[in-house]
Amino acid sequence: MIKSHKLSLCLVAALSATVFWACKDEPDPRTVADNKSEAVDTSKIKAKVRKVLGETDLQRKNTEKWSKLRFGQTVAEKDRIRTGA
Repeated sequence: MIKSHKLSLCLVAALSATVFWACKDEPDPRTVADNKSEAVDTSKIKAKVRKVLGETDLQRKNTEKWSKLRFGQTVAEKDRIRTGA
């Protein structure tokens, strides 16, 4: 009886280990290629947007294009944010 419990525990452990190993997250090759093409950001201060009130726009450093500031977006110290009055 004890040997059957040990055998079943070993089988469960082996099965769960193979399931976790098979479900391992692999990086998507498309996103890896996109990340390599982006410039390396050397900003010391980075923040995550927690709330957006009213009209707010974001301009990344070294770009002329303004885009809408979104909740959850990461902002670096050299980025510019403008608000509508």
